[in-house]
Amino acid sequence: LVDRSHLFLANTVSTMNNYASFLIGFSIAGPLLYFFGPQTIVLLGLTLMVGALALHYFLPPIDHHLRELRHSSIHFLQSLFLIKGRLLEGMAFIRHHPLLLLVIIQAAFAFMVERSFISLMPNFSEELLHFTTKDISTYLIVPTGIGAVLGALAANKLKVRISKPVIVNTGIVLDGLGLLLV
Repeated sequence: LVDRSHLFLANTVSTMNNYASFLIGFSIAGPLLYFFGPQTIVLLGLTLMVGALALHYFLPPIDHHLRELRHSSIHFLQSLFLIKGRLLEGMAFIRHHPLLLLVIIQAAFAFMVERSFISLMPNFSEELLHFTTKDISTYLIVPTGIGAVLGALAANKLKVRISKPVIVNTGIVLDGLGLLLV
């Protein structure tokens, strides 16, 4: 979708968008839970997910194989064979590009560390720091999210002086150290 020279910047924008959505979502989740209760929040989440599903229906396909899958004349079994073929094609591509496999493993590890951090933080905050649900958003989630966005911006600036693998590996190590410290 983007020129190769803009790939790092595009990934940074995508990462920032992801972190911004987490920052906004987790930041308002605590106060919303505090003021409206869990049932209202579950209903709000359900409503938003159904809305996203409805909007997804109207997105145009971006490649020929997506058009094939959306075409109403294709049966379910044919769709499964198309998906299987695409998966095998992707796995063969990864097998022929070992560096790509390393990047996938790094991304999976970073995702695992971050999600562990996110899942442990509320209980840690309530039990040890005696924060309320509302306080967790204000004192932990917002600073963490801002730090992640600033980190993505710094990574984009540093890429001209420091190699990308060094930046990625440093980020993974810092993620792991942060989780270890918590």
